[in-house]
Amino acid sequence: MMVAVALTACGGSTLPRQPQISTAIRGLSQGPQWLYTFGQCHSAPFSGICILSYPNGKYVGWIEDYAGSYVRSLCSDANGDLFVTINDTEAAVVEYLSHGTKLLNEGPYFPAGCAVDAATGNVAVANVNIGHTPGFLAIFVHGKGHPRFYKSKVIYSFVNCGYDADGNLFGDGTDRKGNILLGELPKGSKSIVVLQFSKRLYHAGPIQWDGSALAIGYGDGRARVIYQVRVSGSTAQIVGTTILRSHLFGYKFVGGFFVVGNSIVAAYPNGPKGPTVAAWPYPAGGNPQKILTRWSGHLYPSAITVTAAQ
Repeated sequence: MMVAVALTACGGSTLPRQPQISTAIRGLSQGPQWLYTFGQCHSAPFSGICILSYPNGKYVGWIEDYAGSYVRSLCSDANGDLFVTINDTEAAVVEYLSHGTKLLNEGPYFPAGCAVDAATGNVAVANVNIGHTPGFLAIFVHGKGHPRFYKSKVIYSFVNCGYDADGNLFGDGTDRKGNILLGELPKGSKSIVVLQFSKRLYHAGPIQWDGSALAIGYGDGRARVIYQVRVSGSTAQIVGTTILRSHLFGYKFVGGFFVVGNSIVAAYPNGPKGPTVAAWPYPAGGNPQKILTRWSGHLYPSAITVTAAQ
């Protein structure tokens, strides 16, 4: 199993320093699929990345983080390798392997969302702006080495990213005026194309390929609505809409999601019975078909992924 961690600073213009990171992976057991989410686990130390079996939602174990770290996003590949972006006062990309760790140096930047290209193993990281320095998309070819950087003349800060089945990379974020935009870095290209969306976007949400379209979260400003989007040329067209409903929502923000076959798994932080991870029919949406877990305490909603157990 490999766990790659991208650590970030979370504000200001001070450049982060190299982190000291715990490599501990606790309580792991085998299973067909694992669901990773950031929050307080059911056993000590009650913080870090929780691992649940999927689809039954049973507690498997946790990946310990170091004091003060704050997970921003999780992404994974088909081999069960996990990549983590963390907001903190430090910055690096660290690759965890069974025989040790390896530093993947992105530089003194602020990574946010991440994505893995299933065909090549390339790892993409969306970077927000640092003060007056624009953000960008970074790609670690085959998930290692020094990244390649791609900037847009229009998109000033990148928040999330995702690949389609053809290896095209998409990233959403804002321009200098705060307008939400979607860009595409076509496979093999060095230039990011700003796409003309079929309606105005109000939020830069998670991006994932669902098998036939891009699933893009919360563009209407409501954090329960996911668009299915297809891209032709420089135009992005909404071809479907999924609405996640539940009487359990105590807070409108659903947060991170992950499409698994005909289900979509999502985390929401402030349900009346505590932070909750649930599964809904996809793309039908509606009410959840299963509550996977609840716990008291913190759950950061942008961080969730499902991958093969290791």
